[in-house]
Amino acid sequence: MNLIGRTIGHIRFVDILGQDGMGEVYSAFDEKLKRKVAVKAIGARFHADSQSKARFLREARVLSRLKHPNICQIFDYLEGEDGDYLVLEFIEGTNLRQRIEKGIEKKTALKISEQISLALVAAHEAGIVHRDLKPSNIMLTRTNEVKVLDFGIAGYAGRESRRFSPPGDLDPSTSVSNLNLPFDDPAYTLTLPETPMVREDLFSDEKPPVRTVETRHGTIMGTLLYMSPEQARGEPTSFTGDMYSFGLLLQHLFTGLEPYEETADGNVLLEWVRKAKTRRVTGLSSDLTTLINRLKSQAPAARPTAHEALDRLRLILDKPGRRARKILAASILVVFFLAGLKYTLDLRRERRVAFAARDEAAGVVDYLINLFEVSDPGESRGSTITAREILSRGASDIEQDLIRQPLTRARLMDTIGTVYRKLGLYREAEPLIRKALVIRKENLRETDPVVADSLLSLAVLNGKQARYAAAERLAKDSLSIRDNFYDPEHPLIAESLFELGRIQFKRGFLEEAERSLRRALSIREKTLGPDHPDVADSLQELGILDYTQGRYDDAETFYRRALKIRETVLGDDHPDVGRTLNSLGALLARQGRYTEAESLYQKALFVRKKTLGEIHPEIAIGLNNLAHLYYQQARYKDAEILYAKGLEIREKALGSEHPEVAENLTLLANVCLVEWRLEEAEALYRRALDIREKVLKPDHPDIATCQFYLAMLFLYQNDHIQAEEYYLKALAVYEKSLEPDHPDIAECLNALAYVYTAENKLEKAEPLYLRALAIKEKNLGPYHLNLADLLDSTGTVYEKKRDYKEAETYYLRALKIREKHPGADPGGLAVTLSNLAVLYHRFLPDIDKAERFYKKAFFVLENSDANRGPDLETVVSNFYDLLCSLNRENEAVELKARHKIKHPF
Repeated sequence: MNLIGRTIGHIRFVDILGQDGMGEVYSAFDEKLKRKVAVKAIGARFHADSQSKARFLREARVLSRLKHPNICQIFDYLEGEDGDYLVLEFIEGTNLRQRIEKGIEKKTALKISEQISLALVAAHEAGIVHRDLKPSNIMLTRTNEVKVLDFGIAGYAGRESRRFSPPGDLDPSTSVSNLNLPFDDPAYTLTLPETPMVREDLFSDEKPPVRTVETRHGTIMGTLLYMSPEQARGEPTSFTGDMYSFGLLLQHLFTGLEPYEETADGNVLLEWVRKAKTRRVTGLSSDLTTLINRLKSQAPAARPTAHEALDRLRLILDKPGRRARKILAASILVVFFLAGLKYTLDLRRERRVAFAARDEAAGVVDYLINLFEVSDPGESRGSTITAREILSRGASDIEQDLIRQPLTRARLMDTIGTVYRKLGLYREAEPLIRKALVIRKENLRETDPVVADSLLSLAVLNGKQARYAAAERLAKDSLSIRDNFYDPEHPLIAESLFELGRIQFKRGFLEEAERSLRRALSIREKTLGPDHPDVADSLQELGILDYTQGRYDDAETFYRRALKIRETVLGDDHPDVGRTLNSLGALLARQGRYTEAESLYQKALFVRKKTLGEIHPEIAIGLNNLAHLYYQQARYKDAEILYAKGLEIREKALGSEHPEVAENLTLLANVCLVEWRLEEAEALYRRALDIREKVLKPDHPDIATCQFYLAMLFLYQNDHIQAEEYYLKALAVYEKSLEPDHPDIAECLNALAYVYTAENKLEKAEPLYLRALAIKEKNLGPYHLNLADLLDSTGTVYEKKRDYKEAETYYLRALKIREKHPGADPGGLAVTLSNLAVLYHRFLPDIDKAERFYKKAFFVLENSDANRGPDLETVVSNFYDLLCSLNRENEAVELKARHKIKHPF
């Protein structure tokens, strides 16, 4: 779309300057601030693409944080119906590629190089990697002032910068191995696009440059001609990749020749890039040649940092005047000594980090060679070696193999410990993760971000083991360190917030948890894009939070968004997909959508068993969900078998005093209760309550759940005093920790009202029933089957209060709901029919209605396997009385004599 002459917002488009891969670049005029600007417009086809738009927006955010005279400044970001627009500083001049073709004298070239170095220093200090540094992305003004352009594919860099690579970038850490270690894997070999690349595509700016290289697992962003070898191989990139590109740029700048020999074969060029087979640097001074060759080193750790390159360039630039400065006064020498000392310290620090990275890589390689020898046929003698055996071997070998490389040892300990944790092997994980933290604290500053990584690893592990207070402290310490080191919207900040929110939720601090989780989601959506797996993690946890508080519509929205991302990005059989399926199934089951729920549960259990094995703690979740469905269908023996299996898995993996163990104890007790095994039930309930009171805060809703079930147990035994006591305790906790309209509050109100009704405390029972009914109607709608029992109970209160017309209203509402669900609950239907029959027989005399409802109740009980409802003997007895009162004794006697025979009334 041609925008020349149009005005969008306060920006008037004047002329088109050119095009790039995303759209057009225009010269424009800012009518508000009365200045000339450049406007980068995202094309219509990219505007509709969420990932392209996210990349465009990311460029705006990156530029907005880079305030430096040698970096093109951003002024505004406009969103329109047809596209989005980046309003930039207008730069009068030409790009560096065009200037190189015309020729540049050495001194000017050195000053240009110095300014590019300054821009790289600023970007790297802000934690940003450019990833596409090349001559055509460098603008020169008429006074040779440098402006670095095009941060559209820039990314954050940290200890594991690729771990949080922006959308569209390849992230090999997700699939190279569970250990995420840097070894080669042929599955990540790059292949060129099917469209042949000709000479002009590779080397000319006249046509859109080649900006991407496709891989089997994603896309590497960048320009092939100036790409680092590791980037071309699909490996993690960091600041060192920019420095390699800078070396190629300097070679082109000072020699006038592009860094690679000419070729029309794109595959050949790609192979050269991967192997760093550039032209030799010739015809330059030794100091400049040395610097360029160091920047082009194939080993990333051997390349100079941006600071070091800047210092070397300044030394080269300053070389002609150095002899004259030898006659300066001693006081000036002192200043130089101090500056040199600072430079030396900075240089040593940066070189120490670089060499540490090099040594770490070498140590990891040696360690892996030794580790995987265990699977050599000569070592294994034909035995199958499992991943767990390799992990175990690795954990035991770390100490002796890497004794002189403590930080490498710590990294591997933390990694293997994390894998153990993901496998549910918490006892094996803990000593490794704790030792890694100790080593890092001994060898680094307490505020080093690597220490924060270990703190968070230990926080997650403590959370899994229900040590929530300790986990929260560790997560907050991790967040504090990262807050002081990274930008506020860095993905690592989001990671700490996410884990902190999960722990706060487990402790019952729901408001704090929601704040942490929502902030983490906001950061992840901005920095990683809307379809990143980490975004799905945040959506999943927010869904669980909403589910817990009865916000079912919001929870379902979060779950379905998370499921879509995970299935698209991770595949149908990933364990995270199983987790989301399970959560969504639980939500649907809670809403009475049992058929949908069972299908999701079965699929989730299949995925989990396939990926996690038979005894992982998450298998217990799937078993429990299926068991609960069976419980709701009165298949108690089937439910008990699955609950017991879940308990066995959890005790083995988590220990005997974990809250998840308490959950299974409660579920088993419920089965014992409905089967009237009351002593077994009480012992299980009390053990579950004891575990939860030790681990959770006093007003956690899980404590209330145990109290609720104990109250129900006492009610079964007609011990109304203890039943009332425990129901009141549970209600107090629920009302403190849950939303006012949460279904658990409704259940507790209903149960407590039942106790009051049994004790004839009708004035106490009535408001509790009415409040419970209002909550259920709000959550389930006016015709959900779960409302019918509550309507019957409320009608009974009014009947006892002799408000018979009001009782009739509630009974008829219950009957209307039950008739909408034929066959779903025959026992409940018999209750409602019997209530209406007695009401019309004894209190609102209507003999025809009374007889009709008695007959219907009698028929339902005779023709169903109802496991609840009025006793058939009671219905027959009441019907007998009615017939006698009508002087129909013969029918009455016949009824009583034949009440066990089916009668087609």
